[in-house]
Amino acid sequence: MNTILVNLAVADFIYLLVGSGEKFISVLSSPLFADDGVLGRVGQCWITIPMVELASIASLLLISLLSIERYMAICHPLQHIKVSSRKRTRVYLGIIWLVAAAFVVALFPSHSSLQIICINWPDEDRYKDYPASYGYCTTDSDTLAVVGQILQVVPYFVVLLLCAYCYVRIIKRLYSRESPGGATEKEVARRQRKSANAATRMSLVNIISFFVLTTPFHIVSLIHAAQVIFPGWVLNEVFIRVAIVLLYINSVVNPFIYGLTNQTYRRAFSEAFGCTECRPKRGSAESVHTLGNMTHTHYGGLTMQ
Repeated sequence: MNTILVNLAVADFIYLLVGSGEKFISVLSSPLFADDGVLGRVGQCWITIPMVELASIASLLLISLLSIERYMAICHPLQHIKVSSRKRTRVYLGIIWLVAAAFVVALFPSHSSLQIICINWPDEDRYKDYPASYGYCTTDSDTLAVVGQILQVVPYFVVLLLCAYCYVRIIKRLYSRESPGGATEKEVARRQRKSANAATRMSLVNIISFFVLTTPFHIVSLIHAAQVIFPGWVLNEVFIRVAIVLLYINSVVNPFIYGLTNQTYRRAFSEAFGCTECRPKRGSAESVHTLGNMTHTHYGGLTMQ
């Protein structure tokens, strides 16, 4: 599971670095909101937007892989251990990044052109430093624009349904599980359940926060696509800006979720930031073998990666 989380962190970092970097440059260079003309056709339409799309789509696919991994670990532990290995995980992750890249290529025509709009500002002092033009990345084809919006929205809601299904099954499984045999076996089972529940709780909160923070933006994309059929639909500018801000919050919130919901990560954070007195308690349900290898969770007598 941690390997998936590392890749999710990489995707979040790319999104935050490229997306916020572009916004920072835009704010410093133009008083106009989201002026793509600052970086130009190559910088904005061909580099920045595809990189942000790559990170966004990869995050979505990684969230789905994380849900499936938790579902298999809790609901089908024996099958999970058979198919769970570092090599397989690397293959899955490689496929995810390739699929994300394929989506970026498919989306590219929907924003490959830079539309320049000339603006005549009022002859007043407060407008003297305003740019004479405003640019935004788009396409000359309404069909390509709609296809681009659909390619962003449809996979999102498919993954949303997939994650909902996985975690409904996981919660039902956790609440219906019975402890075996005598007192010793029950105590071992209790500790194993506690460890498994901690990892599942962390991933569940992670996924809920992901969908809560990203759904507003995809609603914006859905309405943009629907405007071709319903041109009267108008989006509130404040809602659009809030949706964009929530996307950036989504890119930085995961470490806080890990620290708040998982004792193993809290210990690791404490050690990483110099708390030398923090030591794992002997016999605790969760254990860290080494700081650099926190991938082992004991469950049902099996070691999960």
